[in-house]
Amino acid sequence: MSIHDDIAAPRRYGSVLLSQRCLVLISRRVGRVRRSPVRQRAARARSARASGTGPGRYGSRPWAAHKRLLAALLFASHAASLVAQEPPPPPDAPPGERAPTAARPTPNADNESDDSDRRPLSRKTATAELPGGAKVSVSFGMPKTAGREYSEMESLAESKVVRFFDAAAIKLSTEHDLAFGETRVPKENVAPGYPGVYSLWLQRTSDGWRLVFNEKADVWGTQHDPAADVASAPLQHTRVDGLTPELAVKLMASAQGDGSWLLAFHWGEHRWDAQFRAAE
Repeated sequence: MSIHDDIAAPRRYGSVLLSQRCLVLISRRVGRVRRSPVRQRAARARSARASGTGPGRYGSRPWAAHKRLLAALLFASHAASLVAQEPPPPPDAPPGERAPTAARPTPNADNESDDSDRRPLSRKTATAELPGGAKVSVSFGMPKTAGREYSEMESLAESKVVRFFDAAAIKLSTEHDLAFGETRVPKENVAPGYPGVYSLWLQRTSDGWRLVFNEKADVWGTQHDPAADVASAPLQHTRVDGLTPELAVKLMASAQGDGSWLLAFHWGEHRWDAQFRAAE
């Protein structure tokens, strides 16, 4: 039987029923064209939310309006915080005039409080072993000959000491009492059983140079305290050929062969020597 016969059969027999096959075809066609009212409203709401023109999830205002309102609130909050942080003008300032701001202090070579924030230069250590095994060491920074320290040293006034703006003071450590000529530099100046520690300073005098021993060993190169000076010894100063680019300190056995030692400072074309031995 063909489909025409299947449709025509109910007519012949006077029935209003359709065949099962036609019902399936018709139901599929109607399902694609028509949706229930609930599904239609849900589809329209989803489309409106996606385009930003319909009611949002949290109220009737569109998403675009929500974003604009949130941006305005954030801008107002930021502006209020900036106004709160601005310092008020002084009482005698005219209305609407900003208060003058204080200038930030700059480091000053003569101000010792600023030196503590400086970054120290790299350091080296010269070491010597005295008869009996006692050790002597000198730790020092290496300021450049082209720096302002060198220029200040060459024009140093009488009784002034050489300063190092970007390095800690030269430091002496000794496990044995030392004798610089008639000057005695003892060990254990900090505590019994501990090596003697001193800061060393090159001082200009009326007739030359002297080496000053100071009990404040761990200080900056500009923080010389004359009240803490404990001893001084004469320095032999000479000018040498050749220019060293940075400060160098050496401990070496004396060429005299009498068991004495030489503490030598070499900086630029200047050299300072101090002879010492282990004190008895």
